[in-house]
Amino acid sequence: MGIEINGLNNRATQGAGTSKQDKEVQGGKGESADKGAPTTQGDSVSLTDTASRLSNLSEALADTPVVNTDKVAAFREAIANGSYQVNPEKVAEKLMGLEESLG
Repeated sequence: MGIEINGLNNRATQGAGTSKQDKEVQGGKGESADKGAPTTQGDSVSLTDTASRLSNLSEALADTPVVNTDKVAAFREAIANGSYQVNPEKVAEKLMGLEESLG
């Protein structure tokens, strides 16, 4: 996954640096970097829609619990009261599948 910075590669290879977009990136006041003016304010960064959505998804995942506590509680209760039934055929199938995947 990479970060796309619009026009960055084009300026570096073409030697440009005085377009409106370049001036905004360099200082926000329309001063070009060729004049040696300091750029201390007005710098900005914009994220693409994809990066914004990825950030939102990442935050949502961070808030999601890793363990389904309701399901765990139901299994604990079933084990405690003796109603949990183990299916030996299903356990054997899963173990064989694991053995095959490990080689």
